[in-house]
Amino acid sequence: MTQRGYTLIEVLVASALFVGVLVIVTSSFTSINRINEEIEDIRTTTQTANFVMETLAREIRGATGLRDSDTGTFTGANGQFPYSFELDGRPDTTSGDYVKDRVGLETKKFIPNDNPDEERLVRKSFRFQGDNLIVATENFKFDPVTGKLRSLGIEPLVNLIPPDFAIKAGTGKFSGMSPYAQTVSLNPAHPFVQIEFTLVNSLASAPNSEYSIRTVVASREFLD
Repeated sequence: MTQRGYTLIEVLVASALFVGVLVIVTSSFTSINRINEEIEDIRTTTQTANFVMETLAREIRGATGLRDSDTGTFTGANGQFPYSFELDGRPDTTSGDYVKDRVGLETKKFIPNDNPDEERLVRKSFRFQGDNLIVATENFKFDPVTGKLRSLGIEPLVNLIPPDFAIKAGTGKFSGMSPYAQTVSLNPAHPFVQIEFTLVNSLASAPNSEYSIRTVVASREFLD
């Protein structure tokens, strides 16, 4: 009985088919892995942007300001608005109803205590600076002798944007209507803050992986 082997041509054809199938399978796995990485990058970028936005929104919602003890308003001698937009590093006292595209926002929250000596006013300044979102925190105490707020010092600056992420240039903005504008113009509308920015993931597999987010927030002090 004669045993016939494979010819050289048959071996080459079989090898070529095997290599072709292997390339297709490898390419499929590579594509799947790349898609999974891109999905993970999008998920991480989205979660990070939402975390930053919720941190800002929580500060604005919780801002109480400080009502004057005599008048019960924010505009008395010791009154402090819950928040104000910043212009050139200072509170914006523009009397117009709508403030647009500011890079800074300042919030104030009064922390009561059964012991008057332990009461505090916490002022936080949020500023889009370069590709960062910088927070400066300063604590104040009411001095009964002078009748004024006395600074207890400024805490170290904090960047709300985690490493490997950045605010896309020109996208970080605060807009809305300030309590000051409402007081001056007697506009019945509630003061509000619109926050918007685009977050870029510098480690993302896909080039220019970014997520744009926008929301509107109001202090609880102005909600009926």
